[in-house]
Amino acid sequence: MASVLLESEFNLVRELYRLTGYRGGVQLGDVVVGAWRGDDLVGVARIATEEGVRVLRGMRVLPKFQRQGIGTEILEEVRSLLNDTECFAIAYAHLKDFYGRIGFRDSNEREAPAFLRRRINKYRAENPQQTFVLIRKASESRAATVDRSENGSAQQHIAHAMKTHQDSCDWRRCLVWEWESRG
Repeated sequence: MASVLLESEFNLVRELYRLTGYRGGVQLGDVVVGAWRGDDLVGVARIATEEGVRVLRGMRVLPKFQRQGIGTEILEEVRSLLNDTECFAIAYAHLKDFYGRIGFRDSNEREAPAFLRRRINKYRAENPQQTFVLIRKASESRAATVDRSENGSAQQHIAHAMKTHQDSCDWRRCLVWEWESRG
């Protein structure tokens, strides 16, 4: 079963990321979802807030546990955490349908936040053999009304939606564990 991880478990996340070659790390304020088999952390993903925008990042499952439903477990927990909140992700093209299970769809890159446009272009330059896509899970209730050109309107909407979700769900699943990185 997938669940939000405790701060004491973050070293396990870092080790899983190291073993799977993920270089993005974990940042202050991320919501980290992990999947366990016994005492072993076998899969992880994180929901980051970058420049006021929610971004699903670092979804990884240890190779020997792939294709066993673990990614789906993690994705379902992510769905419950995001609830009605807009979220972006940069995914490998072959996983677009997988993320589509919880409402992620192709996103117009020209309309995406500038930092995500830069990031996907960097990934493409560093990994020309891979195909990356920018996907977005729209806020179901206000997707058509959020105008990114207004001063902070998208950021205010996302912050309000996450606060509303945190107020309505159980404490364990909604905690955002913060820690300080120690060099």
